[in-house]
Parts: sequence; structure tokens; C-alpha cells
Amino acid sequence: MSKSKGNVIDPMEVIEGCSLDLLIEKIQNSTLPPKEKERGIKGKRDNFPSGIPECGADSLRFGILNMAHLGKDINLDLTMLTVFRQFCQKIWQSYKFCMDNMKDYKYNQSDIKPELLTLVDKWVLDKLNNCVKEVNESFDQFNYSKGTTTFKNFWMETFCAIYIENSKLALADSVPQEQQNCTKAILFKVIETGMRLLHPMMPFISEELYRKLPDFEGKVNTIS
Repeated sequence: MSKSKGNVIDPMEVIEGCSLDLLIEKIQNSTLPPKEKERGIKGKRDNFPSGIPECGADSLRFGILNMAHLGKDINLDLTMLTVFRQFCQKIWQSYKFCMDNMKDYKYNQSDIKPELLTLVDKWVLDKLNNCVKEVNESFDQFNYSKGTTTFKNFWMETFCAIYIENSKLALADSVPQEQQNCTKAILFKVIETGMRLLHPMMPFISEELYRKLPDFEGKVNTIS
């Protein structure tokens, strides 16, 4: 890729989105020779026939880390960036579900009592512990692709797809309050730990959601 050839992707075009007409206009207004302009415009028409969709800063950052396999080159896939934008939305939705079910609950880790833990409770806590360990190890080894994949798989496949769905039954009015509090505490623990773990990968959404968490012992004002 070369700026002089007009085939560089501006990060702001990915973060904010950019129409095909605007992409072409930028090349037309550049100082490139006429032949290079024609080549650049053709490349934009071929690669971005519908323009570049708005992906956001967190999706771009997460995507670059995910595509940064051990090596010097990154193949930036805009289709994957839209997938990570949807992942951001899933994080927000799962956070909202948990907070909506904790309006009258104040987090206390002591509510997670061993005798109250169900099989799925023990399972998700074990998965959370493994996720933290693997993500930290991946970053220590500069294997950012593995770290982002590990976190995404845990959040989507373990937490959202299974534990949150199971918690809908565990939070029913017919369930004893002590058992409900145990489930709420686990949901809160996953959200709180997850936002701190996610912060290097998606700093904006993780900071925003962490700061919105209800006060609890040990909470800090910022995780930056």
C-alpha cells in the first residue's frame, strides 16, 4: 500500500464510515498523476462498491489485534470489522440484561456461596478463570489474535449463549432469594472482570460500561 498511489485506507474512514462517492472525491482532489488517479478510483470501486461501513474505534482496534497473527503483515478484512461491531452491540446488550436484573441488588462477593453453586455456576466461573489466564498469557506473548479470539469465544459462546440464558430461569420469582443473589453475584462478577480484561482490546466500551457499574467494594474510578 502506498499513499502516493491512493490505495491506503484512512482509519477514520473505517471508524466513521465513508461513502464510495467520498472515497472517489478524495482521490480526485489529491495531487496524484491522472493515471494514478484512474487506478486508485478503479481500486475503490472494485474493493468498496458500497463504500466503507461505519465500524467504530473499538471494532477497528479489536479487529487489528485479531488479525495481527505473528508476523509483519495484516490483511484488514472489513467484513470482519462489521462482525466485531456486532460483537460490541452484544457486549452492550448482555451488560444491559444483567443490570436490568440487578436494580435492587448490591454486589457482594460473599453471595457466591459454595453450597449454592449449581453445575452451570461452577462451569462459568471455571471458564472465566481460564479466559483471564489465556488472554493474559496471549498478551504476554504478543499473540494478540489468540487473546481476542479467546475473549470473544468466552463472551459469546459461554457467557451469552449459555449462562445468561440459564440465568433467566435462575432469577425467576419462584427461586429462593439467596439462590437468586448467588446468580446475580456471578453475573456481576463476569461483567466486572470481563470489562477489565477487555479494556486493552476495546478501551471505549469497556471504560464506559465499567464506570456505569453500581458501586461496590474495590471499584476504581477508571480502568485506563
